[in-house]
Amino acid sequence: MDPFTADFLANLTAELSALLIAKVARRFQKTWQEDDMTEALERCVQFAILAMVSRANWDAAVEALSAEEEGLLSDIFTQFFHMDAVATQILPLVRGKSLDVDELAFLFEEAGYDAATLPGLHFEAAMAAFEAAFLETAAAEPTLQPLIHIHQNWAQTALQKEMVSLLRQMIPLLQEKAAQHHPIGIQAGAIVAENVANQQTIYQTIYQWGGAAPPDPNWESYYLKAVVSHCGDLDLTLLDASEARHERLSVATVFTTLYLSAVTRAADETIAQALSPTPKQVSPEKKERRSEDSDQAERYPIAASEAIAAMPRLVILGEPGGGKSTLTNHIVTQLARRRLGQTDATLPHWPADHTPLPVRIILRRFASWLDKEKRKGEVGDIWAYLEQLLTGWGCADSFPGLKNALRNDGGLIFFDGLDELRQGDARKKIIRGVVERFAASETGCQIVITSRPYAYDADAAWRLPPKAFPVVRLAPFGREQIEAFNQAWYTQVIKPRRDWSLEKCQQEAARLSRTIEARPHLRRLAESPLLLTLIAQVDSSGGGAMQLNNRAELYQRTVTLLLARWDNRIRLDDFENVPEDKILYLKGLPTGELRNVLAELAYNGHREQAQNAPTKADRAVVEIPYQTLRDALLKRFDSLERVEDIIAYIQVRTGLLVDQGGGVFTFPHRTYQEYLAGQHLLTTSGWQPRLVNLLKKAPDWWREVFLLNAASLPAPDSVQFLVQALLPEPPIDSPRQAARLLIAAQALVETNFSYYVALEQQKALTQPEEEEDGFTSFLKRVQSQLEAAMLADEGLPAKTRAAAGRMLAQLGDTRPGVGTVVKNGVLIPDVQWGGEVPPGTYQIGDAHGGHDDEKVRDVVIQRPYRLARYPITNAQFQCFVEASDRDEPAWWDGLPAAEKEFRAPRFPDANHPRDRVSWYQAIAFCRWLSHKLGDEVGLPHENEWEVAARWDGEKADSRMYPWAGDFDANKANTDEGGVGQTTAVGIYPAGKNVALELYDLSGNVWEWCANEDEDLVETAVDEAPCVVRGGSWDYHRSNARVAFRNSLRPTVRYDSFGFRVVCRPPSHFDH
Repeated sequence: MDPFTADFLANLTAELSALLIAKVARRFQKTWQEDDMTEALERCVQFAILAMVSRANWDAAVEALSAEEEGLLSDIFTQFFHMDAVATQILPLVRGKSLDVDELAFLFEEAGYDAATLPGLHFEAAMAAFEAAFLETAAAEPTLQPLIHIHQNWAQTALQKEMVSLLRQMIPLLQEKAAQHHPIGIQAGAIVAENVANQQTIYQTIYQWGGAAPPDPNWESYYLKAVVSHCGDLDLTLLDASEARHERLSVATVFTTLYLSAVTRAADETIAQALSPTPKQVSPEKKERRSEDSDQAERYPIAASEAIAAMPRLVILGEPGGGKSTLTNHIVTQLARRRLGQTDATLPHWPADHTPLPVRIILRRFASWLDKEKRKGEVGDIWAYLEQLLTGWGCADSFPGLKNALRNDGGLIFFDGLDELRQGDARKKIIRGVVERFAASETGCQIVITSRPYAYDADAAWRLPPKAFPVVRLAPFGREQIEAFNQAWYTQVIKPRRDWSLEKCQQEAARLSRTIEARPHLRRLAESPLLLTLIAQVDSSGGGAMQLNNRAELYQRTVTLLLARWDNRIRLDDFENVPEDKILYLKGLPTGELRNVLAELAYNGHREQAQNAPTKADRAVVEIPYQTLRDALLKRFDSLERVEDIIAYIQVRTGLLVDQGGGVFTFPHRTYQEYLAGQHLLTTSGWQPRLVNLLKKAPDWWREVFLLNAASLPAPDSVQFLVQALLPEPPIDSPRQAARLLIAAQALVETNFSYYVALEQQKALTQPEEEEDGFTSFLKRVQSQLEAAMLADEGLPAKTRAAAGRMLAQLGDTRPGVGTVVKNGVLIPDVQWGGEVPPGTYQIGDAHGGHDDEKVRDVVIQRPYRLARYPITNAQFQCFVEASDRDEPAWWDGLPAAEKEFRAPRFPDANHPRDRVSWYQAIAFCRWLSHKLGDEVGLPHENEWEVAARWDGEKADSRMYPWAGDFDANKANTDEGGVGQTTAVGIYPAGKNVALELYDLSGNVWEWCANEDEDLVETAVDEAPCVVRGGSWDYHRSNARVAFRNSLRPTVRYDSFGFRVVCRPPSHFDH
């Protein structure tokens, strides 16, 4: 047994036990029971050292080390287990947390280990044996249970299940021999017990490395359980400590269905057809059937989960906190549970017979691994990374089965967080390339990629081929989703933790939903799944969600709670009857100073990520090394012992900083990092120009920091000062300038700057002698720049101009003809009319060989008329919806009563054309507006519409589009432009009819006309199909030709259908 004799091992045990027991007794002094706990902890250390040293000795035996080398190994172990730092690193095991193997490996080298001298030792495997044996022994020690909650955290320790299983067989034998006082030593990797009988020493082998039983053939079960353990937990960080002690909950507990934005499907349309990048086109063959079926006016929203289930390849874009990773984790976890046979694994909108093998790869970690392993980014690297991932999860033996199953039977693979590689980082091309090649080689697997939209849209280097990888966007939460989440939060999370009745929980959830709905600023926040979760956590903590003004204040409240309840994930045995928010104070850890340290770390890490350092820019959340954290704390706390206490406290009490193992700490979510980075900037001199300069260099990286800082400012003049520094000088003719403008405008929206403008204007009315202090003029300046950017069709891409239009809608679009005016005390549409078309005989139809119903023909226009310059906007139609006389019988005479029920527009921005409006509702609107204006206002006949579209100033010519020349995607919002939704009216100035100043005749929305499809003279109110003209945002360019005719039943309320109005004499034509 030389050199690893029983005496040698007993000395190691005694030395490490003494160091560890002193630390544990000090930390848990109120619950420490000297004799019983000391002996139990000594057994944990003894068996852990036996497992570790025996594993190392077995490695040495395999490598046939000499006796001298074995002696050197024993000296290294002696030095190693005499180190106080080793005991400090082992201390987290007392709370059931994993070891920092990298730090321990460093200490092992400090003790004298050199891989070149002892190449046979596998240190990681040896430490895994130590960890497993320690925790398994502790689980069997009743006196340690008040300290160590093993089985609650055991699934999270990432140990090899084979090793755990074998050690569980070993522990009882060791306990038995220890109780009989038999010396225990090691020979050639075997743990042996000595027994003297008849003056003879007998060695009994208790455990032999390398002689293990074959692994469990059920590899899939091991893998799926690991998936559930690592992907499915619900973060309950902000709950009180007493509430967080309950059993772990999965994401599925409160998961709320996420829908796709700007895409729907008809009842007879597949998901693949709805998501196809091929634009919709109404063909002559289909027109008649479409007219007959058009009473089925509903187009149904598409849940993100059903899109994932249906598509072989998909890119999902979502805003920060929009639910991308939660969606990924939810689907992966629920599919794993289904395959495990758990019947309660609900997955709404997912086909019951489709349960692919799920895999999740977080791209920032994969990229980091590529760097660490010096890989080039080949398809094989994904398989190699998966093998490494499964080893870390403790199911390495599952990898061959997983790989074979994916290659032979297929599966569902998520690549989460493509945006979490820095925009300027060349590795994004490598990552995109390896994912694309992997998808090409593994055709049987479904592939889903997630990203933030502004990162994916901004740079072609990120984007995958759209035909192979259709792109969809997650829609923000609507009212029903908000209500559903709040109900789930209170009934599933809060109810069991507070022992409330179901009725009380439902009432609290309904109260929170009403509060959110009644307060626009909360309503905007609640559209984000992450922010709604924070609102619910603050609300259920007694924080009063109704008093939150913006998301910066929301983060401020949650950060405060996280610091005050740092201790929320474990039992507070050593602080019985002490309020949780006093714990840090009583521990002597001042939360204010700790917050300052974390804010500085967040800023430094975020700034480093934004630079080009290839090994740091790949992480969504900055990874803070142990040494960096220690150095930062030492600047604030001058005692190294105090600093180590703080770090140890962090390691076992997860809160605002999370111990990820391996000597790495992170913030719980990237938005916390961004908020804290901004908070650090606020404490420094000259932070405004510094932040603006950072934003100019890397707008995607500093966007959220800028917005959160703006929302943190106490006064509107401070907001104006900050935003003014960011505003670019006109003209806005480059995407980079436009990005700055959009961020500046977003800051004004999030800080409710328009409210202070209204106060200033009201003050000017009542106190005209007071000078204007500039809020109004500054807002007008931003509005003017947004309008200029929105119309810059030669310098800016359509998506950027569309974004400027949406932002202008939030700050107020004051262009004539877009909004509303007050007339005789009533709010009515501010309709601006185009030029007049005189009566006469005009030629219309397609002279270039169009469809049969587009043949060239002469039409007679009997009266002069003018079309509205723009389609009727949401703001204008809403005047009618909210009018006190909306239900006046005269407006609805002859129209179905059901038409008085309106649908909310799919795209509700005030300056966008009203969608989801039927022909009947358009007729009622025209009657109402005629009464308000005193003019004859109606829908144009399709002949009037086409003559106006063709008008060249004297006649209707033979043009194909309202502009002279061929189709140009930069002149109309059709599917070819890729905007994917309606846009603010008028943002395609190059596509207008110049002679009449008419915008959006082609694209944006189909426009209802007054006449039926087969009657080119008479108008009627019946169920016959009515004509629509002009095409729309989601249809092919051929449908946007001025000759193209389409028709649907008048009840249809599609999200691509709107209308514009016509004015005929007698009329003043001056409105």
